[in-house]
Amino acid sequence: MLSALISLWLAAIPLMASPGPAVLGVSAMATAYGLRATIPYWLGIVFGTVTVLLVVVLGITSVFFAVPGVKPALVVLAVIYILYLAFRIATAPVAQLKRETGKPPEFAAGFIIAVANPKAFAVFGALCASHSIMPDQPVLDGALKFIALLIMAAIASGAWLLFGSLLAKYLQNPLLSRVVNICFALLLVLSVLKALSSFF
Repeated sequence: MLSALISLWLAAIPLMASPGPAVLGVSAMATAYGLRATIPYWLGIVFGTVTVLLVVVLGITSVFFAVPGVKPALVVLAVIYILYLAFRIATAPVAQLKRETGKPPEFAAGFIIAVANPKAFAVFGALCASHSIMPDQPVLDGALKFIALLIMAAIASGAWLLFGSLLAKYLQNPLLSRVVNICFALLLVLSVLKALSSFF
């Protein structure tokens, strides 16, 4: 069982730690607003990830997406919301002004981006389908996958949160801060396009 868990984690690391809409979003928010102000957004990411994992592990994904119009609607809503989030990041108050005038991200925003993240469904679906921890006990197998992948997701998004907050300490120059915010926003948009290509 331990070797199967390690195999699952090793497969998950490059997929879950690589830049995607959720982790780029949390890092960008931490860069723009600071660590403490971004914690609610990060918690929203974690709870949204719990929701996606439950849907995937319970096998609801295929049933849900089989309903006509659901998959395209979800994708369109996700793209619109993530583009809005990218705009917020690019236009966030810079350097010393952000603490005074910027509105920090909220729990709901993190939850929405996690649930509407095409990369999450693709990654969790691939990992769950290609790995078995307890093949003779499907309920326990699903529960162990859920716990293992949730731990990895929390670590990955937490690492990006810390990276963004550390980066913020060095962005006291308003011009540099604005450039970094815009770069994060562009990377977020590119990550959505990449995730969409793997989702279909």
